[in-house]
Amino acid sequence: MMYWLDKLAKRADFGFRRQLHVHSNQAIDFYSNDYLGLTKNKAFKQDLLQLVNDFPETILGSTGARLVSGNSVIKDAVEEEIASIHGYDSALIFPTGYLANLALYSCIAHRHEHVFLDEQVHRSILDGFRLAGVPVIKFRHNDLEHLTSLLSKHPGSKWVVIESLYSMEGDLAPLAEIIQVCNQFQAKLMVDEAHAFGVFGLGFVTKLQIQKQVFACTITYGKAMGLHGAAILCSNKLKEYLINFAAPFVYSTALPDYHFKSIALAYRFIEENPQIQGILSHNIQYYKNQCKQSQPKAIGAIQPIVFDSSEQLLHVKDELGKQGILTYAMLAPAVPANKQCLRICLHATNSKQEIDLLVHQLHHLI
Repeated sequence: MMYWLDKLAKRADFGFRRQLHVHSNQAIDFYSNDYLGLTKNKAFKQDLLQLVNDFPETILGSTGARLVSGNSVIKDAVEEEIASIHGYDSALIFPTGYLANLALYSCIAHRHEHVFLDEQVHRSILDGFRLAGVPVIKFRHNDLEHLTSLLSKHPGSKWVVIESLYSMEGDLAPLAEIIQVCNQFQAKLMVDEAHAFGVFGLGFVTKLQIQKQVFACTITYGKAMGLHGAAILCSNKLKEYLINFAAPFVYSTALPDYHFKSIALAYRFIEENPQIQGILSHNIQYYKNQCKQSQPKAIGAIQPIVFDSSEQLLHVKDELGKQGILTYAMLAPAVPANKQCLRICLHATNSKQEIDLLVHQLHHLI
């Protein structure tokens, strides 16, 4: 059998084959990344429609990569606005968070430098360094002693890459302590804020005002903002470097101007409607208070429940689905076999009754 067909068959044999699904709009959403519920927000959708009416020319394709014909005054202005909001000198927007991380990590480090990753960072970060041919050293999740030990054993130039809020376990990185360790060993720190942005304001780097200690920061707009795209927040010099050497930027057609303007609009909408984040925060705490399977360290919108077996996990997910409750099963190899979990995503749009129904079913099934 051909190699790729053999791999697909083996995945099917283990029951882990991925498939595309179209879910009913009537089902209860506990699985999407639409944390603030903006895709369902009538006022926000009306603002986006008004944007189309006011700037109809922006919805068309950008006609090329930004280094060719795809740049515009609008794109430059939005990136300047985003950088200012987050307290960085520059911002560079990409079509997705995966591409942003692939761009940054595929060109930032030399193969003779030492790169240290939290073992739970996103696949896009690993793929970036693999593309560059740069070996990485993983440290145990949020383990400061392990990170310190590894840094002490490797002289020379060093990079440390973490997430501020992890999607696998929903827990927070000890940012202040990691910064101290990085300073001790002259290591440059980079932070992915994909799951913190929008859930905890503008993210923890901005919230804690640690921009000067974080060499580069990635944020995404396809999650809490319910839009499309991502940005790398950085210095002017790093932006210039990425424009020159980040292949996913150099060789990709730019997003249309409409996407840039919608991102700027979403920043303003979230700022003018702080109650949405407040409702999400309340829903997270309400769920944690009601659910006996809640993980104490999971503080964000993602609330995982770890299972001993994939069979039990898939059974619970399927039974919830029969009740019109959509959740997501995180299976190996996406996560380690002992970390397979039911990933529950809470939203500002989830009602108390929906959360009660979810918790009731979980208590009945587990």
